[in-house]
Amino acid sequence: MTKKIEVRPAEGVKVRTEDGRGHIDPRGEAVPPTTYYRRRIAAGDLIDVAEERAAADRRAAAADTDAKVAADAKKPAAKKKSD
Repeated sequence: MTKKIEVRPAEGVKVRTEDGRGHIDPRGEAVPPTTYYRRRIAAGDLIDVAEERAAADRRAAAADTDAKVAADAKKPAAKKKSD
């Protein structure tokens, strides 16, 4: 079984398939990780959907952490008991 990567074209860009017979579906499609597709990803013409999802997950996790830090900052500081 050959490994595939899921890609989609960048907004407003049409990218031909490696064999030149058509274009990559704007909703995304699985393609082999050949040099051709890797160059298109590096150039910004194609977006690696898995990388895009991972980046979105990292942003969501960072936003969640920021929200927790902000909530903790709003809590009043605990008072120390005097002897």
